[in-house]
Amino acid sequence: MPLAERLRSTLRSPPVSAASVFTGRLAAWLPRAGRSSAIDPLTPITIAAAVALFFFIDPQSPLQDLAYLLVVPLCWITVRASTLSSAIAFGTVSVIAVAAASIAAGPFAGEWGWLELALMLGLFAAIMLSTAVLVEDRARYANALLAANRSLEDLVAARTAALARSEEQFRSMVEIAPLPLLLVRAADRAVVYLNPRAAELLALSPVTAIGRPLPDLFVEVTDREALDYMIRRNGAIRDFEVELRPADGRSLWALISVSTVSYGAEPVLLIGINDITGRRKLEDDLRLRATIDGLTGIANRSHFLDTGDIEVHRARRYGRPLSLVLIDLDHFKRINDGHGHGAGDRVIRECVRACLGALRSIDRMGRLGGEEFAALLPETSAEGAIVVAERLRSAIEALSVDLDDGSVIAPTASIGVATLADDDPTRIDGLIARADRALYQAKRSGRNRVAVDGPIANFRAGAIGPAAGARLDRTRAPVAGAIRANGPEP
Repeated sequence: MPLAERLRSTLRSPPVSAASVFTGRLAAWLPRAGRSSAIDPLTPITIAAAVALFFFIDPQSPLQDLAYLLVVPLCWITVRASTLSSAIAFGTVSVIAVAAASIAAGPFAGEWGWLELALMLGLFAAIMLSTAVLVEDRARYANALLAANRSLEDLVAARTAALARSEEQFRSMVEIAPLPLLLVRAADRAVVYLNPRAAELLALSPVTAIGRPLPDLFVEVTDREALDYMIRRNGAIRDFEVELRPADGRSLWALISVSTVSYGAEPVLLIGINDITGRRKLEDDLRLRATIDGLTGIANRSHFLDTGDIEVHRARRYGRPLSLVLIDLDHFKRINDGHGHGAGDRVIRECVRACLGALRSIDRMGRLGGEEFAALLPETSAEGAIVVAERLRSAIEALSVDLDDGSVIAPTASIGVATLADDDPTRIDGLIARADRALYQAKRSGRNRVAVDGPIANFRAGAIGPAAGARLDRTRAPVAGAIRANGPEP
């Protein structure tokens, strides 16, 4: 029988028909599995190889087992090609194999050829189906991963946009904030942003300041160290009072508040600066007015008494001498009545200036009221205090105060001296009371004198000598010989 007729009869045989049906059903299933319908170029090559193996290789040839290698390109087509290519390739190979076996050609022409062919085709089908399942799972997982990646990208994009909007809103709030605000990177203290008020207050240019470390604006290094420590420990600071030195060199008192916030992808310090220079100056003025006499610039009564209590306590604790000199200007009411209170104020200022020039830096002088003053003399014995008192009396007596009306006033003062004794109270009041008694003794003795609450009753400048000694209170031990009116400062 001619080969063409044998082929036609073979194609009409039951095995070939069964293979065709199987191939058709496989081709119908694969598209439902999600494969594409494109034909792979490897399909015709595989079909040509099948024709050569099944029709032109002798059954007894060692090359007959090469037919099993057709599973390799079939699996490749299943993995890399379309569903249609896989179905066409497998169906065509199956038809060719059945046709060759039906005419007793190829490697399956023997007695058990049909059985071997069925086993081979079943093996091919199982391998291709398993491969297809794996490919579909792989595609499904890849699609799921791609969808997750797209979702993640969308989420990141949305988050980035939201963060950008948040940063823009944050910058807008910082920009319009009524207080000076800075954003400083926590890691290296580089300026990230500062609003116009902060730039003006700290005399910084935003163009040159942003991106660079914040200049050291602290006057005291300890303030900066304390601020850094509190930031590390608490992460935030509220109303830390500090003195700053801006770039223009002026002094600036401020309350600094710091909090750690997220800006972009890094933590930053949000620093708020409340300028309290005006308030601090007002506090200093109030403190000065509360402690300093406005007319003379020396301590007022309350501050002098507080300082005196401290000095009395110190002198008692360490067993050191302490003396007090009480000064009262003579006939001061006549000056006020005759020349006016302005003239009296000028006389008081000049007398205080003269007294300060005669005192040491450690001495403390205060105005107790009106024309009465006191000088506290630490580390000064009774003898030394008398010398200082006489020097003060002489300095006042040497003054000539010129008034606006052309008149000249030559003031004098009476002075009482007292030295801290063991039986004195623990406060300065007792020492003042004793000096006050000596002061009135000087007044009663003729004014422009120094009187001592102690062994010496009173004496006048220039009256020290035998005659002066004769005028001493004989009920007390005279020590006039130990006093020199112009002696050195103790």
